[in-house]
Amino acid sequence: MNINLDDPILTAFALEELSGGEKEAIEKAVAASPEAQARAEEIRTFARLVRSEFRLDLQRAAEKRLSILSLLQQGNLWSDWRWVSLAAAALLAIAAVIAAVTLSPGRSSEVLADKESKAARRERVVQMEVDSTPPELLASNAAPSSAPAAAAPVDRQSGENPFAPAASNPVSTFPVQSGTAAYAKVRRSISSGSRPPKDAVQIDQMINYFSYDYPQPEGDRPFSVNVDAATCPWKPGNQLVRIGLKGREIPNENRGPSNLVFLLDVSGSMQSADRLPLIKSAMRLLVDRLTENDRVAIVVYAGASGVALPSTRGNRKEEIVRAIEELKADALADGVEGIELAYRIAADNFTNGGVNRVIVATDGELNVGLASDRELVQLANKKARAGVSLTMLRVGNDPAKHVPMQKIAARVGGSYAHVRSLQSGRNVLLQQINATLATIAKDVEIEVVFNPARVSSYRLIGYDNGGRRNEDSTRDALDGGDIAAGHTVTALYQIVPNAIDAGAARGDLLRLKLHHKQPGGSERVTTEHSLHGEAVGWAQAPADFRFVAAVAQFGMILRDSPHKGNGTLANVLDAAQESKGADSAGYRAGFVELVRQAQTLPF
Repeated sequence: MNINLDDPILTAFALEELSGGEKEAIEKAVAASPEAQARAEEIRTFARLVRSEFRLDLQRAAEKRLSILSLLQQGNLWSDWRWVSLAAAALLAIAAVIAAVTLSPGRSSEVLADKESKAARRERVVQMEVDSTPPELLASNAAPSSAPAAAAPVDRQSGENPFAPAASNPVSTFPVQSGTAAYAKVRRSISSGSRPPKDAVQIDQMINYFSYDYPQPEGDRPFSVNVDAATCPWKPGNQLVRIGLKGREIPNENRGPSNLVFLLDVSGSMQSADRLPLIKSAMRLLVDRLTENDRVAIVVYAGASGVALPSTRGNRKEEIVRAIEELKADALADGVEGIELAYRIAADNFTNGGVNRVIVATDGELNVGLASDRELVQLANKKARAGVSLTMLRVGNDPAKHVPMQKIAARVGGSYAHVRSLQSGRNVLLQQINATLATIAKDVEIEVVFNPARVSSYRLIGYDNGGRRNEDSTRDALDGGDIAAGHTVTALYQIVPNAIDAGAARGDLLRLKLHHKQPGGSERVTTEHSLHGEAVGWAQAPADFRFVAAVAQFGMILRDSPHKGNGTLANVLDAAQESKGADSAGYRAGFVELVRQAQTLPF
């Protein structure tokens, strides 16, 4: 077995996250490849570096505490009321150090390695699980859209898209969604022995965690469009329609120049090893991939905002790494000013014909209220129209911080991902670097028109966060998501065909309109496609189709969906095993194992 040095499964092996047959297979591949052995050792070295940096931060905090205590013991510290605030700060510092010290080196290692069995929750989306594409990330990972949906309103009781009658409501429109955050959240819940919360199971993101073997686009088209249909395995008499997009791949050496501005939260809450130290380690790995055509700047925000690294050419690697090394987390968060500064730097160094992007990394502590969120969205939308995209990376495990950041990214057509470990950080900033930096189409929106002569009703599986009225599809001002180089996006419909379907005698099953804009353009481009033939039988469906359906069925069972039909975990397991395919990276094997774990939980 040959192993790709940039494959995240190699990172998982180096950090001892694999087990069973998967571990044995990778172990043999690594033993046969000196290059893979060297890369694994490099990953372990970075892991040790992060742990070391974490312990050093604890030592510095302890020294500060002793210094404050020494002042207190001098006796005259309390003579002035102004020192009261200092005393309070000292107590808080002591409490923070005590809490931090309770994390043993072994425990911090577990946080770094992101052991799935230790986490009780998760994100994914795209997030970069750039949290991811698979891991996907970030990629643009365009975790867009806070309002993907079918034409009919979401059912309030189930929280899912209901069936819509094709005769009176034939149009379904939704922005492309390539977030992957939900899959990791589901995986962590199940791995920790608990059933994931219903709202955490976002089926579209689970489907898009995996990549699929769609053909490359022809000619100069930005993506290929693939539509097919098969019978539904969980509901006899129903059919499934799969829509798959594949972005044109751009090799790293052929990608255009990039103008990146990192906006990093250096507030006190970012001190732990799975936050700022993790982002720093991932950024170090990114530096090796930058060229003289790229530019990187670093802006920090906390008690005040400032420039840690002016916009610097990518071949000045030592200078960039030095700036990364000097980053420290030690203040209160105040992010809006920093965002404005980051956008100014991006505009000042704007690269024509290249990628211009602000990348925010935070645990969610922006300290902005609702009004400020609106202002942030307005600012980001304005800058996006000027050609500067936004990516939001979340670190840490506070679920309350997930939704606001993802919604902000979605509302501005940007991307979102949860960086949980060195592996996911590597996925986001290295394996997915082309996808993260090279957007090949923006404001991408899919419009499906079902033929009432052949379709009685339909529903979009997933994309349950809001509705899109039919007339919205005529708008020029789209709020769709981006498609990045090499990225795939998959959507699945369940349809109820008319009782008597004469197929060709009554025309196409559906027509699909794909709306998008060029990365640097403002003109809306629309291409049309159709699905004319009959749905094939389940056994004759392509392996990728059956795997997509297995993931969707799994999600519906976890949600206890009213649309799950006669689906069972045993059926999901059989379908996933049969459609796993080559699976060189092991992602589908991981899904099979996840289903097995779910079978041990009460349902």
